[in-house]
Amino acid sequence: MDQVQKSTVMKNLIGFFRQGALCPAEFWRAVESCIGPSELNEVFSRLDAEEQGILRQLFHERPLPMRTMESRAFRGQLRKWVVSGQYQPQPDGTFDFMSLAGR
Repeated sequence: MDQVQKSTVMKNLIGFFRQGALCPAEFWRAVESCIGPSELNEVFSRLDAEEQGILRQLFHERPLPMRTMESRAFRGQLRKWVVSGQYQPQPDGTFDFMSLAGR
């Protein structure tokens, strides 16, 4: 798969997550299975700001599924990507998964 196809896969995965078809652990396992650590920055940079925000919020709100990832290199690169961008937590400190439905 080239980078354009992988960014399309990411957009689809985010869509499935928004619809409630994937839990956070399943979502991150699917991401890890199709994107290598060395290509994570490039693929994620092709996502729009809202999609990148969802990934960052999900990372901060649900860190336990991260432990299910097999690749330490992927986890490390994902953490670097998350902290390199802007993250704006919800005012009450929670992530409203249901508000993503239908966006």
